[in-house]
Amino acid sequence: MKIYIYILLLIFTGCSAKNNAQHNIAVAAQNDNIKEVVQESQSQNIEVDYMNFDEQNKQDIMLAYGTLLDDANVNAWAKGTEANLVGKILISQATFNKIANEISQYIRDFRKIDGKISIYYQVKEKVVYQGKY
Repeated sequence: MKIYIYILLLIFTGCSAKNNAQHNIAVAAQNDNIKEVVQESQSQNIEVDYMNFDEQNKQDIMLAYGTLLDDANVNAWAKGTEANLVGKILISQATFNKIANEISQYIRDFRKIDGKISIYYQVKEKVVYQGKY
């Protein structure tokens, strides 16, 4: 009788050791996947870190107003900063004023500058609205 108990005990011990080995392999594979995801996210951040202010501002403006705009260019000149917005559709003056105020505030905060920013809105290569905000 004792022999049967020892045999059953050895069988259960062997099965549990086999399950632990499979679990350890699964955990190691999962850790490798996590490392790959972290490395991918770090490489994506590196690209943004090397952008100059104009490129970063353009990307942020397009993310915020991509439904209204085809293109956005922000340039800093000696006379001041200006933003050229190329629209998909003709918008109202009130909508332009709202968007221009938000964009100018964003550019001032991002670049840590004072003063007004010239903003031009054009549709089909014709400047429709312009102003300093």
